[in-house]
Amino acid sequence: MVNVDQSLFDSTIHTAADEFDKQGHHPNILVVGATGAGKSSLVNTIFGVDFAQTGTGKPITQTTTKYTIENMPINLFDTKGYELGSEEHTRFLEEMHTYMEDQNKPVQEQIHMVWYVISASNHRITDLDLEMIEKFRVIGKPICIIFTKCDLVSESTLQDLSQVLQDHRINYFYVSTALPEMDYIQLSHLVEWSYEHMDYSVRFAFLRSQTVNLKLIRSEVNKVIREYVLHAIGHSAKNKSVEDIMNLQGEMLYTIFKQYNLETHSIKFMPFLNKLVQIYLEEKDKDKDKDKDEKGKKKQNKNQEDEKQKKSKDLKEKLKEAGIEFLIKGTIATTSTLAVGYTASEICYRINKAKVKNKTLNVQQYVDEHFKESDVKNLFYQFNKKKNNKDE
Repeated sequence: MVNVDQSLFDSTIHTAADEFDKQGHHPNILVVGATGAGKSSLVNTIFGVDFAQTGTGKPITQTTTKYTIENMPINLFDTKGYELGSEEHTRFLEEMHTYMEDQNKPVQEQIHMVWYVISASNHRITDLDLEMIEKFRVIGKPICIIFTKCDLVSESTLQDLSQVLQDHRINYFYVSTALPEMDYIQLSHLVEWSYEHMDYSVRFAFLRSQTVNLKLIRSEVNKVIREYVLHAIGHSAKNKSVEDIMNLQGEMLYTIFKQYNLETHSIKFMPFLNKLVQIYLEEKDKDKDKDKDEKGKKKQNKNQEDEKQKKSKDLKEKLKEAGIEFLIKGTIATTSTLAVGYTASEICYRINKAKVKNKTLNVQQYVDEHFKESDVKNLFYQFNKKKNNKDE
């Protein structure tokens, strides 16, 4: 009978939460662009919130405001729009140089990514744009060009603009917040590129803050799950207890919910997922005992052999059983960890997908309606079946 104290499981969750919150820093994204380029619409679309209304804006300089939102691990540095040749334009140039020279600051105070926003409807890229972009690129700051309002221009216009950047070997993306589903719109690609080029210490915080590329979150979370599976196998090899393996799974589950930015809703699922794994392990224990009984009956029916052969055979049998025992424990640890991890990931993915479709979604009501215990159990056994089918 497998019986893991829920209080120990909860303690593991709290420990995982403390460790997770200590890891990494909030990414600092500098959003640059002229007046009317569409910077606000861009960031509001990517992160699913209105930073100006919901966030706290703190002026850092005359031309830059730092925006933060409670419980969202990201900092946006929004540059004030400027008109070419104006006094604000001069101040803007001076300030950009301070961001270019921040490499001696602590990593949490540096700019980690530059989004340079140009309205495609202006039909041009200025020499100033190219000069500023090149300076950021030369010093090693990850920078990309984002053409906004692409729904207002023809594809040939976009090709003309992009040709200028191709000549300078600069990464660029077409976006439209008005018609994000157009074939050539690249919001998801922008998010993926930014994630891949961001410093490792901040990239996961960026990933869980954005809302336009949920498949990328699921893909990265599933990589984490597979890492925990390897740890579970290691626990089995070291003959760790079932409690140790389940506590490892508890740590994994918190990490999953946190990466989807849904840790506040994990409390509904954690106890049941823990219980589900216990039931699964109990079933496996019964199957294992049944196999042993059948083997014992077969042994009793065998004819007696001479003493020398019997000793030799007994030794081989013990070695074989020890190997089988390790294989069984390793398989159970692998299967249960993978299944419960993928179950949690799929639940989170579906919740966030629903949130994107309905900005006013009542998450708790959605969870109550779509994830009853029977639904979660079915998901768990579906993933468990897929794992077993792959092993066969």
